[in-house]
Amino acid sequence: MEATTSSSCGVIPEDKLKIWKIFRNMGSNVKEILKTAKLAHIVSDKEGFVVTMTDETYSFLQDGDSGCKISKIPELSGIRVKEFFIGEINFALIEDGRLFSWTSELPRHDAYPGSEQDILNQLGRYVSYRVVDQISFSCRPAEVTGSLTGVKVRQVALPGWKATFTVALSVGGYVHQWGSLRGRRRPMETLGNQG
Repeated sequence: MEATTSSSCGVIPEDKLKIWKIFRNMGSNVKEILKTAKLAHIVSDKEGFVVTMTDETYSFLQDGDSGCKISKIPELSGIRVKEFFIGEINFALIEDGRLFSWTSELPRHDAYPGSEQDILNQLGRYVSYRVVDQISFSCRPAEVTGSLTGVKVRQVALPGWKATFTVALSVGGYVHQWGSLRGRRRPMETLGNQG
């Protein structure tokens, strides 16, 4: 059900946002955010992201029957988010080619043996396996490192939910891969220029 809505000429019209359940029946503070939305990415009826004309990025999370929790994401505010890629790990591609990653929730220990490590490895940057570090570092956006350090990213491919690797295509045409495939935590170049 993932969908991205953006406006090349400015603000996304309210009627385009209201087709998504998560943006309906909001209070006045949320309406102010939506009035200036230039990019919206809907993960499901329960989760979405909005970037405003002033480059402030917000997370919308349906919190059961109690309404919607809206949080400003400081790490993605004040920079120009171009696109979101969402799976078990979230990615934000910045217009200058940097790539940020984070997870919306901590890995579940009961998913399958090794799932916690697989999810953390998909971040494309080092996060220790200590619970306190996971909360501090995996749930907050940070720049992907490894072979992508200083490299401008053009596109990201996620194999879907519950998969264990991610690939990115650089502006220069190089493919970078990371995740749990053969234990890779941070990106490494796997294929030369494909141009």
